Amino acid sequence: MRLLTTVFLMLSLLLLCHSLAAADSTGTLDGLVVDGETGEAMIGVSVMLKGTAMGAATDLDGHFRVVNVPGGKYDVAATAVGYAKLTVAAVLIQGGKTETLNLKLRPEAVQMNEVVIEATQVNNTEAALLGIQKKAVAVSDGISAEQIKKSADSDASAAVKRVTGVTIVGDKYVYVRGMGERYNNTRLNGTAIASPEPLKRTVPFDIIPANLLDNVVVSKTATPDQPGDFAGGSVQLNTREFPEKLTLSVSATSSYNTQSSLKSFNTYAGGNKDWLAMDDGTRSIPGYVIHGGWLGNTAKERQAAQSFSNYSFGPVKSSAPLNGSRSLAFGNQSEVLGRPLGYLISLNYANTYSRRQGEANDYTLQQQADGSTRYDARQNLTVDRSIHSVNWGGILDLNTRLGGNHKLSLKSLYTRSADDEARIADGVIEGVTYRNYRLTWTERSLLTSQLKGAHELPALLGSRFEWTGAYSRGAFDQPDRRDLSYAHYEGDSTYQAQFNGASGVRRYAKMRDNVYEGIVDWTMPLSMIKAPGSKLKFGASYRKLERTFPTNTFYFMLMTSTDQPQMDRALPPDAIFSAKNLQSSFRLDVQRNNLDSYNADMKVASAYAMGDVALGARWRVIGGVRVEDTDQHYKTFPYAGSTSAEISEGGPKHTDILPSINVTYKVSESLNLRAAGSMTIANPDYAEIVPSTDQEYAQGRERQGNPNIKHSKIANYDLRADYYPGVGENISAGLFYKDIKDPIEWVLTNGGNSQLATIPENFASAHNFGAEIEFRKTLSMLAPRAGEWISFFSLIGNATFISSDVDLNSQGQNVLTNKHRPLIEQSRYVLNGSVAFDQPVWGSSVRLMYNTFGKRISAVGALGLDDAYEMPFAKLDLTANQRLSAHWAVKLQATNLLNSTVEFRSRSYVIQKYRIGRTLSAGFSYSI
Repeated sequence: MRLLTTVFLMLSLLLLCHSLAAADSTGTLDGLVVDGETGEAMIGVSVMLKGTAMGAATDLDGHFRVVNVPGGKYDVAATAVGYAKLTVAAVLIQGGKTETLNLKLRPEAVQMNEVVIEATQVNNTEAALLGIQKKAVAVSDGISAEQIKKSADSDASAAVKRVTGVTIVGDKYVYVRGMGERYNNTRLNGTAIASPEPLKRTVPFDIIPANLLDNVVVSKTATPDQPGDFAGGSVQLNTREFPEKLTLSVSATSSYNTQSSLKSFNTYAGGNKDWLAMDDGTRSIPGYVIHGGWLGNTAKERQAAQSFSNYSFGPVKSSAPLNGSRSLAFGNQSEVLGRPLGYLISLNYANTYSRRQGEANDYTLQQQADGSTRYDARQNLTVDRSIHSVNWGGILDLNTRLGGNHKLSLKSLYTRSADDEARIADGVIEGVTYRNYRLTWTERSLLTSQLKGAHELPALLGSRFEWTGAYSRGAFDQPDRRDLSYAHYEGDSTYQAQFNGASGVRRYAKMRDNVYEGIVDWTMPLSMIKAPGSKLKFGASYRKLERTFPTNTFYFMLMTSTDQPQMDRALPPDAIFSAKNLQSSFRLDVQRNNLDSYNADMKVASAYAMGDVALGARWRVIGGVRVEDTDQHYKTFPYAGSTSAEISEGGPKHTDILPSINVTYKVSESLNLRAAGSMTIANPDYAEIVPSTDQEYAQGRERQGNPNIKHSKIANYDLRADYYPGVGENISAGLFYKDIKDPIEWVLTNGGNSQLATIPENFASAHNFGAEIEFRKTLSMLAPRAGEWISFFSLIGNATFISSDVDLNSQGQNVLTNKHRPLIEQSRYVLNGSVAFDQPVWGSSVRLMYNTFGKRISAVGALGLDDAYEMPFAKLDLTANQRLSAHWAVKLQATNLLNSTVEFRSRSYVIQKYRIGRTLSAGFSYSI
């Protein structure tokens, strides 16, 4: 209610501003001028309104803006030395409005005469994204804000999976060309992002709301001016830019999920700030327990147990409401101290309830008399997960120009999410019937801010100097994860609560990830060789990542003294941990795992030199070398209350020389052929080098780090053809090959307590080969026979086919079952397809979208157990957008129409299985 009140107050104020602006009798002409051959922004172009003294010169971004233009039609002329004059006829300027006009100038050697065209305005962001791909120095694919708006995607992970060659694992982690998050990097507005994930260095894409994005571009080949720590792709997330005129948009959506909405839902008592994804201290470690001075003293350990008396330990039944989201964006451009200032503020809030009911199984291998093997169930559980998720965030974008040759910008993004989960698992583990309860509150937040400057230096050979200072902070908080198990042994009449170090546990984890980055780039045009667009570029960067990850795990132990009253262990969880029982029956202990808590850092210093040279009218070569010096370090620290614990310290150091070359051959204005080759690296994640452990009761497998792990080196090769038959259309096809030295793979091995554990290992080599195809095409070619209506339909799709192989014959890997297999979590195929209907006169847009992937290894088999696979999951979504008036629009969508099963298998045996349900939603939006 508070959020809605704020929205409507801001809406009323901004509508008043809009009314005043609309009353103005003058308008604004705004636009961009680029080189028609290279697509580069042109500086110093004179843009004049014929018959008047009004005009402007383009700045260092090729941007021009003419203000206070009386309403009417004008011929607009653009002139620059060495380029043919361009005149756009009959451009309509309306009072209180901004007309956008983007222009391309041709070198005089190509066209000597003035060109006069009729004014047209095309605001097609899909076409703009294709333009970025067409002129990009590297092979890239992407998705625009317009595509995201017309889809059913609510966060960045859902949006980016529609990019060619991209799959999402675990609903949040990006795999590009079948290569895991370790082989990809993520950049936000050109800089590194901290991670709010304790077990990974990558960014979980589900934390970033999709409507904060302007576009997502995945660079698949390396250039020297990019960080060299990727092989699959460098995912560039670009947030929304400030508008050139007053913009306001407000939207609200409600949705119904067939498995959770208005149905039974497990929950428990939380804090007063849960709706803000913030724990208010309800789940904090009691003050008496924090410093650990009670350890080793029975009386004080009993007092420590009693300090938890106000905490819930078990779920209660409730009813889940409808899901909902709200968003607000406001931006404009104004004059401040005689300088233009552009700004954008965007906010987003979402509240969702989901319920997943399914299976969680595990198996042992048994030898049969005939020599064959069979799986015997070690664990058969039914799992019921109820999750209440809150996600909110916003961006602030400020831009100003200090004269035509200098620009400053500040971009900031903050997003925060929380998952409040109540999980109940029932079934048999090693012949004993169990009921397990787990209550988990998980907060994640991400703050990133970049200050950028761009300076045109005409006196210094017409060069351009750019600099960036960036800071990013990721936070993970999981206070008071509570685990309690009940066992039903043969002969028992009821379930009995267990207190054995794995049950009656409260775990507190907190992680802070800080990233500091500085980047400088200097670009010098090669005007002396008379090759349009040719340039040299030099630069350097320094990036430092710091992580702290303290954990504390406490568990309740039953008092064993014979003079203590025996507690009824058949009571429900909250009764078990009543104030009376805590006082009479329990003492508190701490899990003495010395390596769970650690500090880590990573320093990367780099420098590069590259050339971008046009060889004649058709060839373009981008090549150079990058040098990166990487230093990773970690150090564990003791658990709470310990004075002499085992300490582990280490981390890899290495310097890498990374050459790359990209060649483009321009067959025609609409067809490009590309070839690329590069050397890149993949560094291990923190959780892969720190020898810490964690364990899931669902399968009983530990996860352990390996301090001896090495970084991987990758040779990358690409061939690609891009054809652009019309505006907003493309057909692309390509081949790629990766040769990986020392690939890192998680494998199964023997852990503690006779259990299996997963641990990362280096193998000798791996190879990854694949093909990609992408297309966007309208059906206008069918119009002569089918009628003009067919022109409003288009087909959009992409497909990736991948084959990989890991050399598993390394020393010490005899525990593995299969010696030949693909990379972990690499799908053999990824398919995306859409049928789109867009009728601009009606203001109608409809999309039917399909996404699926081939089965992929989720866990490596060992000791005779086969590899476990995540099976294909097909997703079909339908969305419809309808403009109701100049300002109002409605959006209807139905997602996951097939309601496919999420399933993991080993051989024909089910490891895990559940459904996520269908979702129906409706939303309204207002914009000016």
